[in-house]
Amino acid sequence: MTLISTLLHRYILSLGFAVIIILMICTTLFTSSLIGKTRATILQNQSQINERNKVLDVMASANLERSHTIFKLAQSRDPADINVYIKELYKQSVRFNEARKEYNSLKPSEAERELLSLQAVMTIQNILKINEVIDNLMIKDFKKATDLVNEEVLPRNKHVISLIEKLHTASNNNAHANLEQSKFLTKSTYQKILAVQFFSIILIFIFLFYLGRKQRKSDENLSTLANTDTLTALPNRASFIKNINQTISESDHLGATFSIVFLDIDYFKSINDIYGHEVGDEVLKLFSATIKNQIAPDDVIARFGGDEFVLILKNTANENHASDLIKNLSNALDTSFHINSNEVFISASIGASAYPKDGSNAKQLLKNADIAMYTAKNAGRNCYQFYSLKNSQKLEYEHALSHALQTILKNNNRDKNFQLVYQPLVNIDDNDFNECEALIRWKDKNGNNVNTSEFIQIAEKSNLIEKVNLFVIEEACRQQAEWQKQGIKNIRININLSGNKRIFENLFESLAENVSRYNLDPKLFGIELTERTMYEISEKSIVNLTHFRDLGMKIAIDDFGTGYSSLSYLKDLPITSLKIDRKFTAGLPTEKVDIALVKSIITLAHSLDYDVIAEGVETQAQFDFLKSYKCNIAQGYLLHRPLSSEAISELKLAA
Repeated sequence: MTLISTLLHRYILSLGFAVIIILMICTTLFTSSLIGKTRATILQNQSQINERNKVLDVMASANLERSHTIFKLAQSRDPADINVYIKELYKQSVRFNEARKEYNSLKPSEAERELLSLQAVMTIQNILKINEVIDNLMIKDFKKATDLVNEEVLPRNKHVISLIEKLHTASNNNAHANLEQSKFLTKSTYQKILAVQFFSIILIFIFLFYLGRKQRKSDENLSTLANTDTLTALPNRASFIKNINQTISESDHLGATFSIVFLDIDYFKSINDIYGHEVGDEVLKLFSATIKNQIAPDDVIARFGGDEFVLILKNTANENHASDLIKNLSNALDTSFHINSNEVFISASIGASAYPKDGSNAKQLLKNADIAMYTAKNAGRNCYQFYSLKNSQKLEYEHALSHALQTILKNNNRDKNFQLVYQPLVNIDDNDFNECEALIRWKDKNGNNVNTSEFIQIAEKSNLIEKVNLFVIEEACRQQAEWQKQGIKNIRININLSGNKRIFENLFESLAENVSRYNLDPKLFGIELTERTMYEISEKSIVNLTHFRDLGMKIAIDDFGTGYSSLSYLKDLPITSLKIDRKFTAGLPTEKVDIALVKSIITLAHSLDYDVIAEGVETQAQFDFLKSYKCNIAQGYLLHRPLSSEAISELKLAA
């Protein structure tokens, strides 16, 4: 019975809506039709009034001009002037007659037609008299012509003007009558409209009442949508901030503390790229479900967008308590999900801030938790960090450094903040040097040196490393061209390059372009690649490197032994030299492990016909050890610190 009642209710409701809609449509169409007709009538009347008045104005103007011309004609004694005035009279008569003809076409009233007939008779009589005036002028009977004009022609013209004024009055009276008729029709129309609309208004009120009920439900749904993430059904940012503010009030009242926890899925972009966004969405749902299973019922979880989630962990007694909770959460999120026959491994970087220690409001707590989360990411991901002022200052420093770096690159190093220095690579056999490593230095606006390793890391994080490398390439080529002009022909510049596959391809192209632009011999350059970037060398880049090597360019692996898969890269890449990292030379000649590693690297390099370069040579004992084991080249403060281009020039020119 309930089902039948529900279906019947829906049927009646639908039918009622249909009837209301049909009635409203009919009412609207009927109303529009009546209003349209009334409006058209009024507009037509107004248009006719305007048009008639315009024509009458032309007739009056033409007749007035004709009176002036006739007067001038009567006063004229020069035959040439008389001919001019006769032509003007003709034109004015044509203009008058055309206007009169147009007025006749506008369907004048009976009274107007009678006035037009009188005017026509008067005009014809006047034309005859004007012709008589002209005849008298031709026979030079000027007195008679003047008398005719003053006594008969001009008075008739005045009478014509009075007839035109009467036409104006008759036209306006006719228009007024039409307007009164239109008003009557309008009044009648609106009475009909009111009758129709009265019933429509009743129906509309009923409909609005129903809509009001529906709107309330709709508002409730919209409120839910406005405060809920549609994918995970979790609260969104706006709702979460309200929750933080409410939790702050509760904590202040109870004297309790709580923690804000920021979570970010590690390498989530790669998950989307590899498995697709559908799998990525499932990961987000399962990730949020995993978090829910780890937190207390009164804790709050929200999704801020993308792969960012935020928690309110209530009633955390102290940092140790919060740490235990977050550690368990981190362990639970270091897991895998099985989605569409794919096993997707995930982990999370987590940052936390505590109220009231790390912030007194929602904005500050979220910001500091976010800083802590980025600290966790920088620490290697899949871990958690609590907010600290030190980490905050470090992050702010990195942001400032990144901004300054972008400004310098955008301004093309206008203020010479970037400079290259050159550290000689000394031949161990003769203590001379014929190559150097180009090292970039950055002086801030106060003239202080910015730590090179720091800003290179920032450049890599900020995707600015390509532009930094391009600057080094161009500046090194420019300096090499300058040395060639000075007569320094035998010094090679080795350039450190780093980046990803695309960047390396662009850098190698830039190096080739700059060498060609400055008309330099490729033998005057070397490329140093670190082991940690070896896997970014594409097949195209290997072809470029091979071409460079064949042209005489030196290709070295920097920091050899500190990366991964070193031996496979020796096989795949067109290497000419190995550089022993300073961490291995530091223990020479006393540390057994360093001795064994350095000897092995030298033996390996020589067996492959590679040069061996030892970095970080700072003592004579290190130098002597390297010399005894046939290391080819040494680089370090014992021999030379990094020098300006001018200092290199002085050394080479003095040799």
